Amino acid sequence: MSVLDVPQSLTHGSTISVSYSCSASAGQTIAVEISNGSIITPIIVHLDVRLDSMGNGTKDWVVLDWDTAIFNAPGAAEASRFVF
Repeated sequence: MSVLDVPQSLTHGSTISVSYSCSASAGQTIAVEISNGSIITPIIVHLDVRLDSMGNGTKDWVVLDWDTAIFNAPGAAEASRFVF
């Protein structure tokens, strides 16, 4: 089972920690896709997270000046957050 953990509250310009865990992917690098959710001008950022021998990894990301940030990672539930 894969788990993506993102803070509930996002403020543009702040630095957050994005965490991912999946024991089956231990020792690998996975890509977390972060998008602004816009249909008109979509922006997608890829955040590479290196997983340790237990399958846990964390990477910092500076929150962009978006209204919404949508996080996706392999096998994990999507996480959508408003940006303030």
